[in-house]
Amino acid sequence: ITVPRKTHLLIVSDNLNLIEHISETFYNSEGDFRISDASNLTLAKQFLKNNNPDIIIAELSLPDGSGSELLSGNKYEGDYPIIILSSSDDKDTALEIMDEGAFDYLIKSESSLAILPYTVDRIMRDWHQIVDHKIVDETLISSDSYLQSIFRSSSDGLFLIDQDGNYLDVNPAGSKM
Repeated sequence: ITVPRKTHLLIVSDNLNLIEHISETFYNSEGDFRISDASNLTLAKQFLKNNNPDIIIAELSLPDGSGSELLSGNKYEGDYPIIILSSSDDKDTALEIMDEGAFDYLIKSESSLAILPYTVDRIMRDWHQIVDHKIVDETLISSDSYLQSIFRSSSDGLFLIDQDGNYLDVNPAGSKM
């Protein structure tokens, strides 16, 4: 029997009431969560040097910078998904944040905070699919490289031909035939 591990959240906010509200929302939900927090960008970056949360929920406006500084620039390339919280409903800002790699941009409201555990659950399912896809891609690239090395180094003449009979590739031994 395997025991499912807790989803580790990092909340980055200088608003203690917001951290407590989000934490309470998660602890009262059906999920199993472990929550860490950082009150500013500097502390968040220090935390991330030694810890790897499953997901980050960061406020856009922080005392020492922007929560968007935690974004990788591509949501498929980061080490974890990031949700940005803001009090601004500016569409251009939201689009910019999403382009910078956020998985979601939420306007702070009672309703968005109330459904945050479900939002995190959805994002974590998406994230696991992305990670699985990366693993498959890496395996295919590795397999392709391995097969190419066998093809190139074989002492037998090998030819790669498409269904119409066109030669697509010939290994060195085949080109000597």
